[in-house]
Amino acid sequence: MIGRTIDRYQVIEQLGAGGMGIVYRARDTLLDRHVALKVLPPDQITDTNRRQRFIREAKAASALNHPGIVAIHDVLRVDDQDVIVMELVEGRTLDELLGRQRLGFGLALGYAIQIAEAVARAHAAGVVHRDLKPANVMVTGDGVVKILDFGLAKLVEPDLPDDASPTMPQDAAPLTAKRVVIGTLAYMSPEQAAAEPVDSRSDIFAFGVIAYEMLTGKHPFRQGSSGETLQAIVDPHPNPPSEIVTTLSPDVDRAVLRCLHKTPKDRWQSLSDLKVVLQDIKEDSESGRKIVVGQTARPSRLGRWIFGAVAVIALTLLALVYFQSRGVPTGERPLSLSRLTYDGGLSGLPGISRDGNLVAYASDRGGGDGQLDIWVRHVNQPDAIRLTRHPADDWMPRFSPDGSRIVFHSWRDGGGIYLVSTLGGEPKRLVNNGAFPHYSPVGSQIVFVETPAWARGDLRRIFLVSPDEGAPRPFMPDFGTSASPQGIGAIWSPDGTQLMFVGAPFEDPRNIDWWVAPVEGGPPRSSGINEAVPRIDVVQFPVVWLEDQLLFVAGTTIEGLNLYSVSISREGKITGPHKPLTTGPGMTWAPTVADDGRIALSRLTWLVNLWQVELDPDSGRARGEANRVSMNPSPKYSFSLTRDGNRLAFSTYSGPAGRRRVEVRLHDFSTGQETVQISLPARTISLRPFFSRDGSMLSWADFVEGQRVTYVAPTDDPEDTREICVGCEVLGFLSDGSQALVRRGAARLELLSLDDGESTKLLELKEGVLLGADLSWDDRWVAVWTGRPDERVTIEIVPLRDGSLVVDSGIEFTDGRHWTGAPRWSVDGRFLYYTSDQDDFLCIWAQPLDVTTKRPVGEPFAVLHAHNAEMKMRVPRKSFFTLTVGHGRLVFNAGETSSEVYTAMLENVGN
Repeated sequence: MIGRTIDRYQVIEQLGAGGMGIVYRARDTLLDRHVALKVLPPDQITDTNRRQRFIREAKAASALNHPGIVAIHDVLRVDDQDVIVMELVEGRTLDELLGRQRLGFGLALGYAIQIAEAVARAHAAGVVHRDLKPANVMVTGDGVVKILDFGLAKLVEPDLPDDASPTMPQDAAPLTAKRVVIGTLAYMSPEQAAAEPVDSRSDIFAFGVIAYEMLTGKHPFRQGSSGETLQAIVDPHPNPPSEIVTTLSPDVDRAVLRCLHKTPKDRWQSLSDLKVVLQDIKEDSESGRKIVVGQTARPSRLGRWIFGAVAVIALTLLALVYFQSRGVPTGERPLSLSRLTYDGGLSGLPGISRDGNLVAYASDRGGGDGQLDIWVRHVNQPDAIRLTRHPADDWMPRFSPDGSRIVFHSWRDGGGIYLVSTLGGEPKRLVNNGAFPHYSPVGSQIVFVETPAWARGDLRRIFLVSPDEGAPRPFMPDFGTSASPQGIGAIWSPDGTQLMFVGAPFEDPRNIDWWVAPVEGGPPRSSGINEAVPRIDVVQFPVVWLEDQLLFVAGTTIEGLNLYSVSISREGKITGPHKPLTTGPGMTWAPTVADDGRIALSRLTWLVNLWQVELDPDSGRARGEANRVSMNPSPKYSFSLTRDGNRLAFSTYSGPAGRRRVEVRLHDFSTGQETVQISLPARTISLRPFFSRDGSMLSWADFVEGQRVTYVAPTDDPEDTREICVGCEVLGFLSDGSQALVRRGAARLELLSLDDGESTKLLELKEGVLLGADLSWDDRWVAVWTGRPDERVTIEIVPLRDGSLVVDSGIEFTDGRHWTGAPRWSVDGRFLYYTSDQDDFLCIWAQPLDVTTKRPVGEPFAVLHAHNAEMKMRVPRKSFFTLTVGHGRLVFNAGETSSEVYTAMLENVGN
């Protein structure tokens, strides 16, 4: 084989061999680069099953676009041999790095976080590795982890059995017979060793074994023989890592040992969740936070029941300490969640029928372009039925009281509320403008809120409508519910006579409270939430009103949104104390409860990543696929490119819970280096950084005594900071850096002198909302982004002459029928980039312009589609989801979401 040329690849040397193939180094003679070639061993060519698994490796791995997973370039068939052409990874395997030695604590956690990130991406795409081990983890010279060998990966079937489900029949396992063991013994999960069907939780078990080895230098199960090793995997529990390395903390023990539970439902259910926990542990260690070394008792080897008793006691004590430290009352056991879906990607926002038998949920499991459809399934049956099939997202399903119909929100045709039969059929459009629908307990009315009302700030109107006929009627027309992430609309009282919502009067929008109001009319009254429950976190809102308890959600998208219970009277008066029902990372957002107390909820992980795409200077279109800018897992909400497109400033977070900080980081595309420019206590969601044209200055905003204060400083001397205005936000700089384009309040656009602070009014809207603006790179035009009183959102190109906007010469190129936002000029002024949902998803588009007049030339074109769970943009309130453009580069942010549906039984509900 060495010296031979296969297709255009010249084989240079053999790199290694294993059960699934021989790997060679080769040179790509066309692109002049080195690659790796993997071929089946000669004695396995005739094995049909092995060849099928080999080809499946290519299909599975090539579908995964992640820097932590080896890239597949091509698959060839040469002389009856299958050859996979893949990325050549220079470095050493984790197996080689480990030997019989443990890694340093920081190094082990760093590798573990990277492995969790990469394998979580595979799980989100529906791929289970099934042979995760140190020999399949490569570490490059600069410390980057790459996951190798997806030869044993199994594309997950739509429905995977759980403990309570029927056993998968033999013909349902496509290439692996039911009683055939696949994998490497020392890293197998118990269910894998028993030749039972596996899912992503088997990879989580293997991950726990690898993490244990890296932290302690010892394998948790390996014994003198294969039989003894297998028995150790299936039966006893391993010693805590801290018994081997006494400097390890109880947090490390809990994180690792939870991976190694014998029963899949008792493990971590998501590597994305575990990655966040490991990140916090690492940040705690690096920040110098004192870590108390735990002397965890060694689990008894007399039987699982003894270990279970010890675990219950230990977890109770841990919960006591945790909740006391956070000021949360004790005495309530968290929900025992049972996972209902194993779809991969995004499955969530479930609604449960009143009898507790059916669960409807939104899922992107159906393929296509990654859109969410409505699915429904029986809680005791593995098969789900797909109710909707539309390119737009359908979500937030809720059952009618008799279970015959489901109401849901859809973004199709501009967005609205739809009804569909639980048995299937064509959905019926109920209202054109609405979200968060909820059936009344008797089914005669549906409450919903309007989609974002730009002319009324952060408040949305609430409406009631009959599910059968009639026009919507306003509910509490003088009040609105919050449009920020503070709720799911209005919720019904158990008897259907009252509604509760988070909101305020339109005349006093700062008077936010949890209001209770009679459905048939009458003034609203406060629920007393502020007196009964101390503020838990930034986001806090009610979700389900039961006979004598109210369920509410509190937390943040960074630390996690969790579910709580609090007492409530029949009249809607809340009394404490509150009780936690879920804990940990991930987000519970919109649960529902059946009459017997069965609750359906989803735990969602949402990571806001920065992406970049190269732009062709002639056509303005994207060149190649989008790729991530930064692997930092913290959300990134605002950012700015320099004119040359080489440097990016963005706002993100750092630090452990309780000491979270908000930062501005600078990313250099030429070197890949990232530096922290500004770090402040997290008082705001974003510092809103903005570069001057040449990158010599940087502006940002902070909240001081309840007011937004904007600063500017040279990028090479961030200590030379000066305040430039209060209550304003920088939207751009003139080319010479002498003035800044700023927005003041919700309606005024100004030019602000950086020398003397004097401002010149450019525009002040008499009605509507100024959502943003972008100054062209030649200082001659402004793209003005406004929300109109009629709820249309438009972009208008207005000339800037002699320091004034010539408003009557503006050119409006959007029709307002679709959401349009975040306008950004190309450097040469030939294109205006923006976001639009004209294809029923929020994607990035471009409008070609006449270079001189800036009038539209031809039709707009899509620059990038963001339809799937890995990269999806959401319709923003203002500019949290946005984009920035420099020479040859466009950067945007998009959320990566993963979620599954769970059920549990609430105490003291129903019979």
